[in-house]
Amino acid sequence: IKQMATLIVNKQLNLENLGDATELEKFLAIPGIGPWTVQYVVMRAGRDPNAMLPSDLGVMKALSISKPPLVLARTDAWQPWRAYGAMHLWHGLNAGG
Repeated sequence: IKQMATLIVNKQLNLENLGDATELEKFLAIPGIGPWTVQYVVMRAGRDPNAMLPSDLGVMKALSISKPPLVLARTDAWQPWRAYGAMHLWHGLNAGG
């Protein structure tokens, strides 16, 4: 978190422009930040309605799918609203569904 904050303060990372592949790569290069975290930040902070977390255990459980590439294939038809689909799946899990 400290390294991410330093990059943001020094204007070397722009979380408001995570749709840009270069910014995503810089974010992913931070130790401890992986694809799940990047996609979650894109979904929430970046407000990308199409962000999807294919390796999210809740999403995989709700869809009864065990492999991230299969999640992407299954949710392809949800574009450009996959983030809403993920939140719906999480809500269903929290509601006992």
